[in-house]
Amino acid sequence: LAGVGLDSGGSAIIADGDSSLSLDDIIVEEGSTSFGSGATVEMRNSELRGSLFCYGEALIEDSSIFNLYQMEPQEGVPAVTLRRTTVDGTLDPDALLPSSMTVHAGSLTIDDSMVADSTLRIMGPASIDVRDSTITRSSVNFEDAAATLALRRVHYLDNSGPVRTEVAASVTIEDSLFEGNPVRALYAAGGAEWNVNGSSFVGNFVDGNAGGAIVLEDDTVLRIRNSTFADNGFTIDAAADGARGGAIGYRNGSGAHLILTHLTIRDPAG
Repeated sequence: LAGVGLDSGGSAIIADGDSSLSLDDIIVEEGSTSFGSGATVEMRNSELRGSLFCYGEALIEDSSIFNLYQMEPQEGVPAVTLRRTTVDGTLDPDALLPSSMTVHAGSLTIDDSMVADSTLRIMGPASIDVRDSTITRSSVNFEDAAATLALRRVHYLDNSGPVRTEVAASVTIEDSLFEGNPVRALYAAGGAEWNVNGSSFVGNFVDGNAGGAIVLEDDTVLRIRNSTFADNGFTIDAAADGARGGAIGYRNGSGAHLILTHLTIRDPAG
């Protein structure tokens, strides 16, 4: 399909079974789009203003989408790649639910793309690889202990929530920038394993009692190497209540491990 505009209150495009589908220059103004468990889909230069359900294999390039639900099929494993694509939470201002990328299974690769005004929810044993991309006005949440997340050369800017684990997931962060996040950059809890290398944390704040850039809780392991912290801190109200750890704070529980190697830390802001 090429050069088509669709307006539907139900399902606009369905690819199912052992099928291959190529979509180019498609606009779906309303309705959901579904790529089934046996389908292989390539979509380019398109815009999906409704929800996209992926059970199979999909490559989405140079496009914009509002929602992504990566679902566990009866057979096989879903694999989705977004390249030079924007997940845009403003595409459907009248949506009943806000934009999200909800991943239940399989692999999701986000390459040279942007996630804006959305939420990345990792709810199953999925593998997420984000590289050379920007995440802004969004958040990242883990809800499954078997999940893994890698952020490589990612800009995490002005987000509504931190990259957050409350289960024993695995997170790798390399050569990334966390800047101007008003609710911390990282929330490391739930017995997760975190490895951060070659990254910068600049001007992150929190209205809370610990950790302007990062908070560490429970029996979580957090390793940070070759990284820089500058001008992170607290709101005035939090500082007045005795907040601590302008760069990295610890609270709640015991057994946490914090390993710091070759760091530069500048005094907290404000």
